Amino acid sequence: MQTSEIKPSKKPAAKPKTAATKPAAAKRTTAGTARKTKPLDADLRHKLITETAHFLSEKRRSGASELDDWLFAEKLVEGVSGAIR
Repeated sequence: MQTSEIKPSKKPAAKPKTAATKPAAAKRTTAGTARKTKPLDADLRHKLITETAHFLSEKRRSGASELDDWLFAEKLVEGVSGAIR
């Protein structure tokens, strides 16, 4: 009987697979994540709320009060401005 010898492979050792070298994607932030950003300028914020409240009042035609439209517009503007900062 012959003993078999293990001969070294002529191929170089395979490199371990790593993640693709794509650039890292920007991380999405959520509403709960604190970010250092400037708040909206007071004049711009007021203008956005005014226009949004006006749009809401035209859309509903009757039912809710102007105060309800204003308060809802404030929530919308704050939500949108927080998402784009």
